[in-house]
Amino acid sequence: MAAVRKLVLLASVAAAGVGAAGGAGILAEREVARSLADAGLAVADVDASVTGRLSLSGLRASLGESGSLGVARMSVPGQGFLASAALAAEDVTLEGVTVELGPLAYRLPRIEVKGSSLGRSDLQALLDRNATEPLAARLMKFSAGEIVIPEVTIEQKLGKEMQTTTYRDLRIRDVAAGKIASATAAGATMRASGDDDKAFDATFGAMTVNDFDAVLAARLYTEKAGPDDREPRLLYASFSGGEVVMKNKKGVEMRIGRIAGSDFKVRPTREPLLELIKSVGASGDFEKMPPAERGRLVGLVIDLCEAFDAGSMEITDLTVSDPTDRNNAAGRIRRIALGGAAGSAQVTVEGIEMVSKEGNVKLGTLSVTGFSLKPTLDGLKELIAKPEDKVEEADFRKLVPVLGTMRFTDVDVDMPDSGKEARDTGKAGKNGKGSKEANGKGLAKKEPDRLRMTIRAVELQAGKPINGIPTSIRTAVERAAFAIPDNTKEDGLRDLADLGYKTLDVSFAVDGAWDEPTQEFAIKEVSFAGTDMGQVVLRGVLGNITKDVFSTDMATAQVALIGATAKNLKLTVENQGLFERLLQREAKKQKKKPEDLRKEYGVTAAIGIPALLGASEPAKVLANAVARFVARPGRLEINARTKDGAGLGFADFIAAGGEASALADKIDLTATAD
Repeated sequence: MAAVRKLVLLASVAAAGVGAAGGAGILAEREVARSLADAGLAVADVDASVTGRLSLSGLRASLGESGSLGVARMSVPGQGFLASAALAAEDVTLEGVTVELGPLAYRLPRIEVKGSSLGRSDLQALLDRNATEPLAARLMKFSAGEIVIPEVTIEQKLGKEMQTTTYRDLRIRDVAAGKIASATAAGATMRASGDDDKAFDATFGAMTVNDFDAVLAARLYTEKAGPDDREPRLLYASFSGGEVVMKNKKGVEMRIGRIAGSDFKVRPTREPLLELIKSVGASGDFEKMPPAERGRLVGLVIDLCEAFDAGSMEITDLTVSDPTDRNNAAGRIRRIALGGAAGSAQVTVEGIEMVSKEGNVKLGTLSVTGFSLKPTLDGLKELIAKPEDKVEEADFRKLVPVLGTMRFTDVDVDMPDSGKEARDTGKAGKNGKGSKEANGKGLAKKEPDRLRMTIRAVELQAGKPINGIPTSIRTAVERAAFAIPDNTKEDGLRDLADLGYKTLDVSFAVDGAWDEPTQEFAIKEVSFAGTDMGQVVLRGVLGNITKDVFSTDMATAQVALIGATAKNLKLTVENQGLFERLLQREAKKQKKKPEDLRKEYGVTAAIGIPALLGASEPAKVLANAVARFVARPGRLEINARTKDGAGLGFADFIAAGGEASALADKIDLTATAD
């Protein structure tokens, strides 16, 4: 659209530049033709009336290396060319406008420019093919009250693929200094041809763009970046669009209720965008390209990625359906919001539903914060600068992006369990003889087991990477619940069923972060909790975690890990029913009373722990606390801290010969049971 507006403006002012004679009298057709030639325009026919009415046919203008402009017919009514050196807010009509820009072509059957006013010299300079001033700078001198384009078709060719877009009733209002106050279109259609998996048709509802910088758009397409083009600048303040419908050859359809955005920024790239499009279209097989050419193309794409700041965008009521799918699969998303600060993306997706005849999956929200491709782009720059024989495996670790934090909420799954065999329903068949003769075929009617699960929240975090390895991590699942299948044979689930659990409702988390100044890794939380079970939480601090742990050299990283130490650990255990169930089951197996077995466990703890750790004071404290917990299971808390602030490392365990009792005197330990 940016290139369309730029070249429409160019065409609309062409008539004004050739007509201004600057004084009274009647312009002879030969003088008009000479004026056109001075402006760098070719024309097939000129018709100038005594009233000042001017009609030009077969206009052609070169746009330098960018392409060419053609106008089948242009007319200026009244005495707009005789009144003054400027157009004096007269109207100009152009018919049959075509713009060729390499792989891009624009076709505009009619353009009406209303209220334009530019001087003769400015307009001639705008069209002068030999002008030294860039086209974007010349466009800054153009102004108009309104430009009406009933239809504009854009054709873009990329390799063997062609994309054709047609906009209807395009109206551009209040153009001044190359900036457009607002532009609207009643709607649009798009057709993409090529391979079947890439071909589609689309329709778009009404669209609006506000505060559009046509000069910046012209620079993006036709100029290389200058020394001052370091940061993206505002291309448009806001845009909105109505319903979008896209359908491919197989009938798969996608609909969007509304799309809107704001604050889209861009800067010119080191190669004009038109040149980049040409390069991509002519690149062929990327793997077969010479290394230098491959590196150049990748460098251009990197530069393009860094040139954009997408601002914010919102998409509502997105649906996808596939009429050819035997399960009638369909999907819906209520809202997608994109935004975030520069270099750090933020995405929120709400109301996700995937449904079919077999089942459905629903998510309340899916959000991503802190995601960044900057490490990937920086890593690619280093990679393409290296000779291929110097590239090492460690270089690819630098391509890992900052993943940030991903969070799911309100997950609801109801699907067939593909890992399970179908089960016998036990229902009688047509002959009424029960499942063995179901359906009159001597076969039982089978129904697949179903997976029904709900999850309140899932959080995945991987931040502050060094050489591709995150130094801040968190994985957490909150309230994952599902029914334990009847007669399950899976280990773990079968044990839980034996304990009397009908459903499993659990939460767990792993959370930790490295602190470079202290060279410590904080184990913020390693936890597991279950409804009617209890919870276990481990926290602590590891010391002597140097930056070498994250080295790209594996030998260096392994040596650094060996030097790590444990400085303190805290373990908390809370019983909420699991201990009693375990005790009941074991008592039944051993044919003992639960209370007798409880006493045995208490005695074992009181005697066994000191035997294992030695007759030290910390061992006695721990043994007493565990024995009390067994006698009355509630809450057990154990704190262990090394007396040496540096912590205990691998070397200390080697020196102890694997004997835990040899390390007891190096630890301050407390334990309580409530």
